[in-house]
Amino acid sequence: HIWGIISKTAVNQDGRSVTPITKPSMTQQEELLRGIYSESDLANVQYIEAHGTGTPVGDPTEAGSISNVIAKAKPPGSETLRIGSVKSNIGHTESAAGVAGLIKVLLMMKHETIVPSVFYSENSSSIDVKALNVNIPSKAERWETNGSLQRVAGINSFGFGGTNAHA
Repeated sequence: HIWGIISKTAVNQDGRSVTPITKPSMTQQEELLRGIYSESDLANVQYIEAHGTGTPVGDPTEAGSISNVIAKAKPPGSETLRIGSVKSNIGHTESAAGVAGLIKVLLMMKHETIVPSVFYSENSSSIDVKALNVNIPSKAERWETNGSLQRVAGINSFGFGGTNAHA
């Protein structure tokens, strides 16, 4: 059974653009996303599985990059882009974090359900969802296709030292 198709992947590296080494680069994250998504992709993407660092610097940087490149580029009247992170459900799995996000997205596609980010609260979040034009689900939602024949999602992942990856 085929639950999903990975149509594009990309990787880049922050290099020495930011310090300390653990701080993410919004510029490099946005460059990676711009390189992987065409205009038609931007119109169709419905969900992004974020890396979700769980840090007060990493999460707003990642959400801001996703917003600047994808959420704010969606055509007027489009459904708000949903984002989430498997880490809120299972914790950080170190080098398996990216594949855990992929498995989560495939299961959501199979079951036509977007699952919530456990423990997420708009009041305690470092992400301003309204300003970024994104939605972080706090309860399970049916994943509608809105006339499209497919569900379209992206999976974002980072590595220590500035590696950015997206599928």
